[in-house]
Amino acid sequence: AFMAAVVSVTYAAIVLTLPRGFDWTDEAFVDTMIASNRIATEVPLGFQHLLHPLYELTGQSALALRITRLVGYVLLSGALVWCARVALRWVGINLSRSGWAFVLLLAQVGTFLAWSYPPRYLSYNELGSWFSQLGVALILLALAWGVASPRHRAPARVLGLIWPGLGALTTLLLFAKVTSAMVFGVFLLLGLFIPNPCYRLWKRLLGAGAGATVMLLVLWATGSPIVAYLKNAFALVFDRSAQDAAGHPLSAMISTYANSLTSMGRALVPALLLFTLSM
Repeated sequence: AFMAAVVSVTYAAIVLTLPRGFDWTDEAFVDTMIASNRIATEVPLGFQHLLHPLYELTGQSALALRITRLVGYVLLSGALVWCARVALRWVGINLSRSGWAFVLLLAQVGTFLAWSYPPRYLSYNELGSWFSQLGVALILLALAWGVASPRHRAPARVLGLIWPGLGALTTLLLFAKVTSAMVFGVFLLLGLFIPNPCYRLWKRLLGAGAGATVMLLVLWATGSPIVAYLKNAFALVFDRSAQDAAGHPLSAMISTYANSLTSMGRALVPALLLFTLSM
């Protein structure tokens, strides 16, 4: 009850701050990119192509994008907890309903971390975070299915949905933040090539490829400049001269991700310790 009260008060404070303090630097840049739907030429950014339809649908409102950011984090926490519950159930581990309620409340730490620093706008960082976390959750589901006993796990057709979903998420992540897609690709390859005799490699590859292809067709149908973006992203990631011209060398990107992982670990260790002690 105490944790539920803390979570409720924190969410109330976040909601009160949503319509306040427009940032005329980064937020203005991001919203301008989304509104114009222009192609980024100096950095591999394609998030604006994903968010432009939402921006038009919500009446071209910066506040609507902030609300979407909050709703996205809340839905993400629910989806991750649901995936964890399903994976544990498949391997024969069950928690009580009150235990899962506690886990869901604890999962809001991830949402609150997004409001622990000034930016409150929806951009490539949020999309990259959402798609990569959902992707890792789906990979864990696939792995849990492979090690589960036939008595506990779902039918094999569930994997026929997971792998196309991973392909689609990878495509979205590639457009949202290409560097995040590169890191996620390592986990995707591990998930693909870990043996699963009940769902062969060619089926996993075919499913992921089909999902990626369908998502590319959807992006093409909605007017996203697929070829121009991928060409620009490839140059900025693998072409040293393009990196130097843009001021984003690959070594700096790797250093940034390493520092980010260190900071995330420091934030999550206390929460995981609290969960372990409570269980």
